[in-house]
Amino acid sequence: MKRYLVILIGILALVPVFFAQDRAVEDEPSCTLGETKISTPVTLEMVNAFYMLPAARQEQARSLIPKLAPTSVTFKMSSALPLNKVFAVGKNPTKTIIRDARAAQKLLGKHKLSLQWISWDYFGSALVKNSKGVYSIKGEQKGRETGDLVTVDGVIRSISTKDFTFYGTIVTQVSHINAGKPCERKGEMTFRITDKRRYWRLQQIDNPCDAVADYVDIYFR
Repeated sequence: MKRYLVILIGILALVPVFFAQDRAVEDEPSCTLGETKISTPVTLEMVNAFYMLPAARQEQARSLIPKLAPTSVTFKMSSALPLNKVFAVGKNPTKTIIRDARAAQKLLGKHKLSLQWISWDYFGSALVKNSKGVYSIKGEQKGRETGDLVTVDGVIRSISTKDFTFYGTIVTQVSHINAGKPCERKGEMTFRITDKRRYWRLQQIDNPCDAVADYVDIYFR
């Protein structure tokens, strides 16, 4: 009984977010998150609450939250749904979590961007913007004599002293890899500073389309 009481107290902190109707997503009457369908009203607080739950508590939330939610919100929960992957609803992404203000300031602005297969002698560029607390990144490097390229496009979830997490798409296209066809990475990825290097490197280096490692680097200004 004590165990269930502790769980319930932890989850009760989520109750107010279900009644925050003033921030409902007006242009999206409903949305689907993986196998979960949430009907209106959908609030950003609800999504934030799910995202911030530790992985160990997500199963508990799946069973408890529907009982606490108002009837106007419908949950069709799946035990396989990775709720920690939830980040945005419709056109309203959650604000970037800033764990180090100086690191966030360093990340803002225009940076050099490179993929080793294209060149380390000339670079592409990536631009990091802050729009009402939501950091985003968009960039591209193209080969001068080939159609090789790398593009980065998405939203930054969190910024720490040595790394930042990114949710979006990275596309690489290199003539001698994957038969020259575009290869897409999509989802949550991490860029990290290692030792005294002056760039953030993509940590998911394994190319999902071929047996090679891709070094996607974003350099300090």
